[in-house]
Order: sequence, then C-alpha cells, then structure tokens
Amino acid sequence: MSQEKISNSIIEEAEKKAESILTESDLKVTEIKSRGKKEVEKIRREQEEMIKQLSEREKDKHISLAQLQMNLEKLSVKRSEIDRVFEESLKIVLKRDDAYKQRFKKAILAAARTGNETIFVNEEDRKLLSKNFVKELNDAFGKKADFKVSSETAKIKGGALLQEGKITTDASFETILSEDRYFLETDTSQILCGESS
Repeated sequence: MSQEKISNSIIEEAEKKAESILTESDLKVTEIKSRGKKEVEKIRREQEEMIKQLSEREKDKHISLAQLQMNLEKLSVKRSEIDRVFEESLKIVLKRDDAYKQRFKKAILAAARTGNETIFVNEEDRKLLSKNFVKELNDAFGKKADFKVSSETAKIKGGALLQEGKITTDASFETILSEDRYFLETDTSQILCGESS
C-alpha cells in the first residue's frame, strides 16, 4: 500500500470516528436536554403544588381566624348578657322589700361560724339590727350565740361582714352573688343562649 492510501484510509477512519463521536454527542445532548426539560417540568409542578398548599393553608388560617373572631364576639355578647342578668339579680336581692329582712338574716346565719361574731353592716341595713332582730339571730343560731353589732359601718351594698378576732367572713350580698355566679354561670348561659353542655 502506498503512503497515500494509508493516509487516506487513516483520514477516512478518523472522519468516520469523528462522525460517530458527533452523532453520539448529539444523542447525549438531546438526552440531556430532554432530562433537563423533564427536571424543569418536575420542579415547576412541585412549586405549583407547594404554592397551592400554602394558599390552602393561608385560606384555612384566615377562616380559622374569622371563626375565632366570631366566637370571641359571641362570647363577648354572652358575657355582657350574663353580666346584665347578675347585675339585675343583685338589684333584686338588694331591694329593701319585705323579703329583704329574711335574706339578710339567712346570709348572717349561713356565714356565722360560732354565733359570737360582731356584725358590720352599711348605714341602711343598720336600721334592721334592732335588739329584737339580734335576739332572733341568737335564737336561730343556738349554741349560746351572742351576736354583737359594731358601731362601725361596712362599705358594702347589702348583707353583712362578720368578724370574730382576726377572722372576717364576708356575707355581703355582692360577694354571695359573685360566689354563686361562679357556679350558676354555665346554667345561666344555657338559659340565655339556648346552649346545652
């Protein structure tokens, strides 16, 4: 073989090899582009799903906040109505009618521990504390009771404060009603708002 044929053969072989490499490179480039497009599409779908989920969470959060606000407003209305009912109840309890003297007496007897307490009242209720009334208290309490009436006035709306030594018992109607309110509030709410527990 001549040198020219060998050269031509080598060149031809190199051209075939180069063409094969270029074809293979084109296939790899196409494959890489295809994978890249698929990857980009996958990332785009994932981001769209994430945005959708975030949007749903935000929507749920706003709905939850709106429901919470609505519940707080309902609670505020209920609380106002319950406050009104208990304020009206206190006015009724403090009404100086024929039954007031009995409520007053019951409050003192229920709060007394020994029957030897000193009774403090407001100026208006002082009129009720006659000697006869104190005797009725002592007789009703029994156990050699000896209630005394203080010359000092209590800063309460009605009812009494009972003191023996350093112990003072609050039998004012506002305190009694406040304590009862704690236990009656659920029932009152059910009556006023038509709810069941």
